[in-house]
Amino acid sequence: MKRVGLQYLLPATIAVVVLYFSVATINQYCFTLPVLPTADQNMRYLDNFSNNRQFEHTFLAANDSSETIYLMGSSELTHTSSAAPYNFIPDHFQTKVVAIGHAGNQCFSIYSQLLANQDKLECAPIVILLSPGWFHTGFSAGTASSSFLEYNTPTFLNQVLANAPDDEFRAYEAKRIADFYTEIVNPDLSLKLLNYEHQSSKSFLHKGCYYPLIAVDEWLNRKKYEMIGKPEKPVYRRKAIVSEAIRIDWDSLFIASKEEQRKRSTSNDWWIEDAFFAETNGDNGRLFPVSDANNTELEDFRMLVKLLKARKANVSFVIMPLNPSYYENCAELTPVMRHLEKELKANHFPFLNTWDSNPKTFDNGILSDVMHYSDYGWYRVNQFIVNTYHLAK
Repeated sequence: MKRVGLQYLLPATIAVVVLYFSVATINQYCFTLPVLPTADQNMRYLDNFSNNRQFEHTFLAANDSSETIYLMGSSELTHTSSAAPYNFIPDHFQTKVVAIGHAGNQCFSIYSQLLANQDKLECAPIVILLSPGWFHTGFSAGTASSSFLEYNTPTFLNQVLANAPDDEFRAYEAKRIADFYTEIVNPDLSLKLLNYEHQSSKSFLHKGCYYPLIAVDEWLNRKKYEMIGKPEKPVYRRKAIVSEAIRIDWDSLFIASKEEQRKRSTSNDWWIEDAFFAETNGDNGRLFPVSDANNTELEDFRMLVKLLKARKANVSFVIMPLNPSYYENCAELTPVMRHLEKELKANHFPFLNTWDSNPKTFDNGILSDVMHYSDYGWYRVNQFIVNTYHLAK
C-alpha cells in the first residue's frame, strides 16, 4: 500500500496541486485572445472581418469626431477609384463612409453581420448595394458557406447567441446556417450551437435528442471564453450627421465621367471598357433566372429588410443594373428587380434604382463592364447618399 501511495497517489496529488496553482499562467500563455493591431480610424474599406478582426468592435459605430455611414456590398466595392463613395464622401465631407465586402457578401451574410450587432442598429446609417447577379442562377441559392465565414466570425456568431432574442430573426439565422452546416470543416462551437438550435426546433423528439449536445457545447463555449476572456464591449453612441455648406456640381461630374467612360470603350457600342470587352470576344451573355419559390437569396433579402425595419436602422438601398446590350435576356430578371423595389417601398426605405433592362433607354456609361459601376455610376450613388443623409445644406 505504501508503494502504491508513493508510485501513484503522491505524483498524482503533486500534479493536481501544481496544475491548480499554474492554471492562470497556462491560460495566459496558451488560451488567450490574440493581440490584435489597433483599429485604424482612417480605414475606408474592409474586404471582410476574418482578416480584420480588430474592426469587429467598431462595426456600426460612429468615429471619434463624426458619424460614419456603412456601405455594404460585394464585388463592386473592390473596383476602387476616387469616385467610390468611401473615397469621394470622406474627401468632401466631415462624415465618413466605411465600405465592407467583396464578391460573395450577399444578403444572408449582411443579415447575419447586422443581427450580431443589432444593439447598434437603431438609427445606424447604412447603405446596402443590391447586385442583380445575386438573384439568378447558382447565386440565388444564397450566400456560400465559405463567404459567410469570411464576414461572420466566431465573435459575431457568439454575439448572436448572447444578444439576439429567441425570435424569428434568430430562428432564421439558425435555419440558414443549418442549410450549409455540412459544408463547414471543423465548425466553431457557435456554429454548432446555432445548427443544433435549428435541428432541435423540428419536433419534441428532436428537442430531446439535441438537448444533451446543446448543453455540453454551451458549457464548453462558456469555459472557452472563461479561459481566453471575452473581448471588451465599448459603449456606442450615434453622432448627428452634420449638414455642411458644400456645393457639388453633380452635372459637371456626370458629364465628364460619362465622357471618360466613352473614351475607355472605343472597341464597342455597349460602353464596356475595352479590356473587359476583349475578354467577351464580342459574344453576348445570358442570365438564368429562377422562380421566386426557389430563390433563397430573395427570401434572405426579405428577412434583411424585415430585420432593419424592426430594429429602426437608418438604412437605404441601391439597386444596381446589368448591361442589357451584353445580357440579351436581361428583361427576364426585371420581375425580381421589381419585387425588390416593391419591398423597399412597402417598408418606406429610401432607394436608388438604376436597373433598366431596355438597351434603348439604358443609361449607357453607368457601368465600367457588364455589372460594376463606372465613375459616372458611383457619382450617381454619391449624389443619392448625400441627398438621403443630408450631408450638404
